[in-house]
Amino acid sequence: MTIVGRQAPSQPDAGHTITTAAEPLPEHLLFWQPVTAPLRRRLFTAAIELLATRLPTSQSHLDPVTHYTPVMENFLGWLDRQPGESYQDRWLASGADSAGRDWLSEVDVDVSTAYGRMRFNRGLEALVCCGAIRPTYGFLLTVWSNRLWSTWREEHDTELFALIGKTAAEELDRRPEKTSGILIDFARMSIRTGKALGELTCTDLLDYRRACIDAKGSGTTISWATAYYCGRAAGLFDDGPEEFQALLTAQQLSPAQMVDQHHLVSPSMRLLLAEYLAERRPNLDYTSFSQLANRLCRLFWRDIENHHPGIDSHHLTRPQIEAWKARVMVLEDGSARRRPGEVFGAVRSFYLDINHWANDTPERWAHWAAPSPVTRQDVRVLPRERRRATARMHARVREFAPNLPALVRSAHQHRQFAARLLHLAQETPPGQEFVLAGTTYTRSVPVDADSGPRLVTADGTRVDPVFLEHEAFWSWAMIEVLRHAGIRIEELLELTHHSVRPYRKPDGTIVPLLQIAPSKTDAERVIPASPELASVLAQVISRVTAADGTIALVSRRDEHERSWSDPMPFLFQFRLAGRPRTFNSATLREYLDRAVERAGIGTGLTPHDFRRLFTTDAVNNGLPIHIAAELLGHRNLDTTMGYTAVYPQEVIDRYQQFVERRRALRPTEEYRPPTAAELSEFAAHFGQRRIEMGSCVRPYGTPCAHEHACLRCPFQQIEPAELPNLDKIKANIGRRIEAAREKQWLGDVAQLEKTLTHVDAKREGLLRLLAQPVVSLDLASGAAKN
Repeated sequence: MTIVGRQAPSQPDAGHTITTAAEPLPEHLLFWQPVTAPLRRRLFTAAIELLATRLPTSQSHLDPVTHYTPVMENFLGWLDRQPGESYQDRWLASGADSAGRDWLSEVDVDVSTAYGRMRFNRGLEALVCCGAIRPTYGFLLTVWSNRLWSTWREEHDTELFALIGKTAAEELDRRPEKTSGILIDFARMSIRTGKALGELTCTDLLDYRRACIDAKGSGTTISWATAYYCGRAAGLFDDGPEEFQALLTAQQLSPAQMVDQHHLVSPSMRLLLAEYLAERRPNLDYTSFSQLANRLCRLFWRDIENHHPGIDSHHLTRPQIEAWKARVMVLEDGSARRRPGEVFGAVRSFYLDINHWANDTPERWAHWAAPSPVTRQDVRVLPRERRRATARMHARVREFAPNLPALVRSAHQHRQFAARLLHLAQETPPGQEFVLAGTTYTRSVPVDADSGPRLVTADGTRVDPVFLEHEAFWSWAMIEVLRHAGIRIEELLELTHHSVRPYRKPDGTIVPLLQIAPSKTDAERVIPASPELASVLAQVISRVTAADGTIALVSRRDEHERSWSDPMPFLFQFRLAGRPRTFNSATLREYLDRAVERAGIGTGLTPHDFRRLFTTDAVNNGLPIHIAAELLGHRNLDTTMGYTAVYPQEVIDRYQQFVERRRALRPTEEYRPPTAAELSEFAAHFGQRRIEMGSCVRPYGTPCAHEHACLRCPFQQIEPAELPNLDKIKANIGRRIEAAREKQWLGDVAQLEKTLTHVDAKREGLLRLLAQPVVSLDLASGAAKN
């Protein structure tokens, strides 16, 4: 029997280009060959033999040749009446392929009966499996034929299909309906491309994915990722990366590619801009590089070309310069550009850099030298723009600072509610009801046994308690880590299990430290983890730790650099379709927006605002600003001062003057590394910080700002065991306030009420900490245990 087995890449047909293989095409590959009498006879015989092997058991008494000869005569006769050289050409010319599900309506043979339609379908099945017809994805996706897919798998790459099926069964927890779907996907790709399974590439998979989305909007990222991983496990897609997401995400562009995407007309300016960007690229991160390319190529030169067609030189006239500057000031929608000085600065640097390089390497840059169209006066707006941007940030911090406790409280309560809802949903049998927080929920009957619980409220609202609990936990974890650590969102996403490091003090106490990987400033730093931050990290580690005590290694995409990391035990990870995945900043921002909305504190809060809130709170409560700069990873104090939204400017000025005076008066010999005795005294200092009800975490060398009125001090950390004593203090302050009111001691009343406010805040934080599950952060072994 002549059936297509291992197929080589074929000649192209309409609408699809395939590179012809260097080796001769197999003789039995029929769909591209011109129709001749010998070819028709050979195809007829092969089709009959194929159909004979697929004869149903109920018809086993029939002679296959006698039974299927009329079937093939009718089908081949219909194709013989179509125009075209090959059977593939005739199939496409008939209009049946584009008709999809209604393809039989294009047939000029009587197929009005179910038996007639079945026989014609058998003819199509035979010619497809014999390699005479290769339908497009549009046809294969609309015509559902389980018999075609199973026949193809039995006649082509049988062992490889079996291996993919086995892998898919393990990947999908042995759910037959989903496993068969993946096998059908691979059968469609093999039929359409004319390739054996082992020859399929990542491009073939992406083409099929695009066709599926265009045809019926089907195929989630999860299903495509599963197909990709199953294929790789079976030895396919060797040209692809480890993560399927890496196929779908944009990669870094070279300087020439960055310029070409703006479609510049002038060849000489394209070359100049590409050369300039290539020279600047080593000193820029990818985000800064792409912003620079956008300002120079799109906002500068592309705009010049649009208004001055045919221009081929960056020696601009005064009218051209003034007109361009006026256009830069306005956006396309007519509104004013917020920071035009950044565009002017980029263009000025472009001209001045070339002029400077022309002195160093004239053979390369001298012929490009030209006077800058942007003057020093034009870029003087940059400081003003930065001050305005800082003012906007300060206004947002002032708006949200009083509402931060409400957001923290709301996130904590929502997490507790979501956890309780998921627990009740899992305990409630399908079809039964339960009530939580005054709302009646009914657990839906699952579609399959492996799906998680789904709920429906009385008004018909559908609720996914698994996702609700997932979002509630990670929203809470994000808010807590950002507000206690003051780190960037990129640094939060880069936290790994190795980021939590132990530090043993001279008295033997182990203090957790948080190691922040290099990000914006390429400088690594280590910050102390407060008990609240350590508790949150412990719960995150406990959540992502598997039953065997390990944390999954997963690659993470750097959204700014457009690159993928090595597999690492990232803390902010979750499982999707059975595989570990890391969060991206867009997802966490969506979670934060919904958390802010639930708290009812307005809109517009960003993850970076927590960094400003952290800095403002720390500095206003006595933390020296140079220590704050170290915690934040800032290289200079000016940046840190820009984060302190409500810190008095005169205090900053006086602090700077004080530092300068101290530096001028301090003997030069004191600028030296500390001695061993001084380091020992420094370490021993922290062992003397124990105070009543807890400990004082005031920075080394700083005075007590509250004159030992510890209840008002944010540096006081109360031990959980001291909660009863705190309640007694609160009751005592309440009695003192009542007595002071009776005697009209209004000054005492005001001060006592202020102290009571601090006591309530400390008590609320302590209760919130005690309400969290107890998780031991075993720093010695690096594991988290419930």
